[in-house]
Amino acid sequence: MTFKALLVPFAGEPGSEAALGMALALGERFNSQIELLHVAIDPITALAGMGEGIAGATASLIIESSQAAADARAEEAHQVAEAACRTAGWVLMAAGEQSTAGHLAIWRQTVGVESEEIASRGRVADLIVVPTPALDEGSAISGLVAGALFETGRPVMVAPEKAPYVVGNKVAVAWNGSREAARTVAAAMPLIIASQQATVIADLDRGGQGPAEDLVEYLALHGVSADIVGIPADSRSIGERLVYAAVTAGADLLVMGAYGHSRLRELMLGGATLGALQHTTIPLFMVH
Repeated sequence: MTFKALLVPFAGEPGSEAALGMALALGERFNSQIELLHVAIDPITALAGMGEGIAGATASLIIESSQAAADARAEEAHQVAEAACRTAGWVLMAAGEQSTAGHLAIWRQTVGVESEEIASRGRVADLIVVPTPALDEGSAISGLVAGALFETGRPVMVAPEKAPYVVGNKVAVAWNGSREAARTVAAAMPLIIASQQATVIADLDRGGQGPAEDLVEYLALHGVSADIVGIPADSRSIGERLVYAAVTAGADLLVMGAYGHSRLRELMLGGATLGALQHTTIPLFMVH
């Protein structure tokens, strides 16, 4: 398994360029093809959201105005993406076009619901790269991240606001021996194997030493040298402490499972995941 197909939802919002830059770096490392997905809202759907009672010339004017705004956003996002690709030595071309370029990025523009479109395209990607969502304590995550994490079954890499160009030289793995953690490590193995060193982060005060040692032995079979560090015990959230431990260990990537609450609140993230997203300064590799 490797990362040959990368998907980058690209709306042009704050953080989009950081996510794209990180994807371009990963694409160069793994010789990948990158797809940039821009999802525009259907103007008719937007009109329906305004309620009943709007018809005739007013409705037409609203639809035309919404379409013009969507076209302008798409064009601006495309220009930003094209400039970033050009700077990195990549060629950006429309979906369906042909090119012999060595580093190729595809621009795919669709109309629909962002989370649904991301889910559809994400299921045929090896890795989805998204910007860190703006989150407050207890808030719901954006459709972009929700679609990537909860609806694709694929790994997601979350880029911080200032994403490093080099990702994965030293990888930290949040490990508790659970099935979810195992799935995440399995998905991240191409990055872990390509790293120079790995660090296993475990709750050593709550019986985490043994499971951590098991993971170290497993990684050694794949030629990866790993050490073990504990999660600091203080009043910060578990997610924030995981990020702190990873950064203190010198890691430039934190691999961790993404945990959700019940299906009734599936767009709400569990404490560790939410805390990490709120406080991370390094990329996060997650699988839900």
